[in-house]
Amino acid sequence: MLSLQSPAMDIVGFEHQPGDAAQQAQLEQALSKLQQPDNVFKVNNGACSLQQLIINNPFDTTENHADHVDIEAEYLFDCEAASSISVIDITLFQHFPDISSINVQLVTDHGQQQLNLTPNHSQIRIAE
Repeated sequence: MLSLQSPAMDIVGFEHQPGDAAQQAQLEQALSKLQQPDNVFKVNNGACSLQQLIINNPFDTTENHADHVDIEAEYLFDCEAASSISVIDITLFQHFPDISSINVQLVTDHGQQQLNLTPNHSQIRIAE
């Protein structure tokens, strides 16, 4: 499972209910991008297929978000050869240029890693 939590500001450019048609279009475009896993990351090898995708749209409610709002997404994959995954390329930076860094917490059969990724350093190498 790969999970994403990001300030809405970095994904859609605002943290309040869409105020007009342009902001609603921005939100819909961003959510559409998140529905395509290749816009977030690409798994090298592993023969993985997406089994489930959950995107939390914090603007689905009529609540007034006065402060900070996050957009969350979870991608659940079934990988026939998970042990052959050596690299995960993070493509999120290309599709959401307001994201300047990503804090990664990775847990695999080989151990745990904590990484800070940037547009110039956007690969997760899986330790064997």
